[in-house]
Amino acid sequence: MAAGSFGFRGRMGPSALAAFLEGFDGTWRQLSETTGQFVILLHKDGRIWVSSDRGNMAHVYLDTRSGAVSSSYLMLGDAGRPHTVDRLSLLERLYLGITTGERTVFREIDRLPAAHAIEMTPDAMKLTALDVASQPSSPRSFRDAVDDVRSRLIELFTAYRTMHPGRITTPLTGGFDSRLIVAVLRAVGATPDLLVYGGASDIDVRIAKNIAAVEGLTLDHIDKSEHPTPSADEFPAVLEESFVTHDGRGTLGVFGNGSDIPSRIRRAADGAMYLNGGGGEIYRNFWKVLNAGTTVIDFLHHRYERIDRRALRDPADWNRMLERLADAYADLVGAQDGCLTREQIDGLYVRQRIRYWMSPDNQVNNLFGPAMLPFSEPALTEPSLRLPVPWRENGRFQAALITSLDAGLASYPSAYGWSFDAVAPLKTRLRTWLKLRIPTFIRRRYQRRAYAQLTFMPERPFWAQSPWREAVFEDRPLRISEYVDVEAIHGKNQLNRAFTLELLLRRFT
Repeated sequence: MAAGSFGFRGRMGPSALAAFLEGFDGTWRQLSETTGQFVILLHKDGRIWVSSDRGNMAHVYLDTRSGAVSSSYLMLGDAGRPHTVDRLSLLERLYLGITTGERTVFREIDRLPAAHAIEMTPDAMKLTALDVASQPSSPRSFRDAVDDVRSRLIELFTAYRTMHPGRITTPLTGGFDSRLIVAVLRAVGATPDLLVYGGASDIDVRIAKNIAAVEGLTLDHIDKSEHPTPSADEFPAVLEESFVTHDGRGTLGVFGNGSDIPSRIRRAADGAMYLNGGGGEIYRNFWKVLNAGTTVIDFLHHRYERIDRRALRDPADWNRMLERLADAYADLVGAQDGCLTREQIDGLYVRQRIRYWMSPDNQVNNLFGPAMLPFSEPALTEPSLRLPVPWRENGRFQAALITSLDAGLASYPSAYGWSFDAVAPLKTRLRTWLKLRIPTFIRRRYQRRAYAQLTFMPERPFWAQSPWREAVFEDRPLRISEYVDVEAIHGKNQLNRAFTLELLLRRFT
């Protein structure tokens, strides 16, 4: 059985699973022929095996006391209560939205390490490392790289269409990633139903509506802010549905007006396969770092220095968290001496950002129907690590891909201020060139100054106000207050995660 979207040799669902099981010999060599993001459980020859997809996008959790295994964090947590809090992991989840590596918020629940499988017999359980990596060669030229990736995209999306010949939905915005998804779909003969989120005046909405109108494409405009606010009496039930649906893990938190789940149901209607463009930054310089040689800890300061952490009960927890996180980051990419090579910097986007930030949302999407995250597929991520920085800047490589696939689609304006069939303006290119060459110590000084000047949000969201807050937490003290001063949190997402963690603490401790 599989949880998620499992594809194998052009098939999907029960027939794909049957074919995989028939050829399974315990070595997992067949994973190289799979597509999708999934957890798979096999029972053969008196043994049970559990693993994730090659990109490790669907997470498996283990109870270190009982040996129980589940793809659901909440289910495993409920089965093994009470749990003890891992303080630094809780703060990582609060400030960064995720935990990286094997640790979770609770010490008794671990995440299955990447590229590992579980093998169970009636008497024992063991973890086995999988050899799933490949070493693609460096491209000889920009054009060769575009042609190679274009071929890989066509092959992957042809497989998607073969596995799911029915309706396909995908977002369209003013950015690179969604435009590339639509371009590949049209190149393989599919006409997706498009959707866009935001207010009518948002640039993404205006660009998507223009493209859809001219190209004759179906576009569903969803403005979540128009969803009615639940009453205080209704809110606990709305929140519980969100909490359970997100498995207690939402990267931005689970508090909201209840619009999230209906929008997911809407885009999965009629058995549609949903394709998410998240992860398309594999073709860009996501981290805004120029060259190799930076240490992991400097990289983390560069990335997270501007986060508002004034609510911490113990300010020293911040550096403790980053120091432990540096070890996890180094392990992900094999940075043995604490310094990152260029390929390791780009590898962190694949092995950290995509794997841990984008996984929870993709697993939620799969609750409503088949859903894929194409840019997490190893067939695309592994060769992306060899793309030089100059090709990545200002979306140059991704724009060339879009143009090679669908020149007409590339010609429309973007949210960046230029169309994808043209080069970025000289002013933009010069600004990028200069920013990348600012020394690390100057960047950190600037970020500290920006951190010191952080301002407060003008008004707290409805769910943090009376009577909605009391409807959820009653008058009981907040357990999260042991770690942070909730009243000193002034970022909406940070506050949402703090309240979400409060739900976890009340449920599991």
